[in-house]
Amino acid sequence: MSIREIKNAVFPNNKYEIWEQVALKTIKSHSLETLYSETYEGIKLSPIYTKKGVKNRLEDSYSRGLYIKNNRRIAQKLYCTNWDDLTRQMVKAKECGQETVSFDVDNLHDTAKLDFGELSNIFNLRTTPLLLFTKYNFQLIARKLLQIDADHVIGALAVDLISSQLKRGYLYKLEGQTWADWKEMICKLDAKYPSLRTIVIDSTPYHNSGANAIQELAASLSEAIHYIEEMQKLGWEPHRTMKKMIFHFSIGNHFFMEIAKLRAFRLLWKTVCSAYEIDPVECNPLISAETSTFTKSLLEPYNNILRSGNEAFAAVAGGVNFLHVAPFNISDPSDEFAMRIARNTQLLLREESYLDKVVDPAGGSFYVETLTGELVEKAWELFQTIDKKAGIYSVLQSGWFQSIVKGTLSKRIEDIETRKKSMIGVNVFKQDSNVASLHISKSDDNHEMDSVKIEPLEQVRLAEKSESGDF
Repeated sequence: MSIREIKNAVFPNNKYEIWEQVALKTIKSHSLETLYSETYEGIKLSPIYTKKGVKNRLEDSYSRGLYIKNNRRIAQKLYCTNWDDLTRQMVKAKECGQETVSFDVDNLHDTAKLDFGELSNIFNLRTTPLLLFTKYNFQLIARKLLQIDADHVIGALAVDLISSQLKRGYLYKLEGQTWADWKEMICKLDAKYPSLRTIVIDSTPYHNSGANAIQELAASLSEAIHYIEEMQKLGWEPHRTMKKMIFHFSIGNHFFMEIAKLRAFRLLWKTVCSAYEIDPVECNPLISAETSTFTKSLLEPYNNILRSGNEAFAAVAGGVNFLHVAPFNISDPSDEFAMRIARNTQLLLREESYLDKVVDPAGGSFYVETLTGELVEKAWELFQTIDKKAGIYSVLQSGWFQSIVKGTLSKRIEDIETRKKSMIGVNVFKQDSNVASLHISKSDDNHEMDSVKIEPLEQVRLAEKSESGDF
């Protein structure tokens, strides 16, 4: 065929039955039943998807009308315990493609030395976004940011007061001093840096406890509503609080499900905006993501490069605004080689895969569009259930939400142990040598006066039992 003939070629619009016959012939079977499978979200995956399964109009996809281009920022989180070492790493990271000021605040031992003025000599804080999430040092870091001579800072500096203490088994008392101090600091930061995001909804503690995509989405929406209602007590209108929010997700190993999760979230957020009679474009959500800790292993750690690459690809295709790729050496995330590989993963996705040239790479795929629609329906249903139970704070305090997450985790672990799900180097092609598993802090007995004790959501990894030789 000539080039002209190829360009003008027209393919027949075959019926579903014809596709089914071709599939049956390929697998040499009389039924497609063996090709159906069910996800941890309770979604039945089909071997063939058609336009009939797409409930929303394709032109109404999550990003239509919201973006002109894909503006993802490389936000590799740097790990250092020493401030002087951190600043040296910052300089090097900037030279190698870092596009945000992002580091593990809680891993820094000498936080008293943290100096945003010094950071501004490395990055222009007027044009380079901050991306600092903390569990324990919000007040300290915020005060230091307020001290610098600047009137414009962008990005995010935030703590999620709801999810930050879940692994320890605590919730800050709603009428306690921590919430009061947090609200006061939010107002101070808003007065000086109106463009800075200061409220993070961090779903990684749910993800790293084994939650499925539906549970992550429902928890994120419920947390957002909780913060909106808390800020209304100060007289803040919902749209004002929404503009202060940034959503942070972990991206797991089910490639298409993770793409659909991010796309579904934007559609769900549009529904929340409509409920408050707010234009979704006015409060377009800012999304940060990181590759999963839950899916990584100490056994043959170079496999983690492939896992993270797959997860990073899904994050970009799903439309995140900021992305951190975890270093493959999870026992030492500050390892220079591992950090370089992690950063270059993002550069490869941009410079060689051209994913940033397309606003919605997965848009129009009947499979992804159908998954997105099913997640929207199921996550909204769970969100409504949580809302009827008085919200996310209440279901965490009662332990109800922890119980459904732990139910999902049990299924995941059972599938790994029975090899129903394969994990290379963990339950398939596993070497005989055992390694000492990472120590993950458990909930302790240091009860804080400003907290209430709850059932903890412990942070785990699928490979832990295999690493210790338990299976």
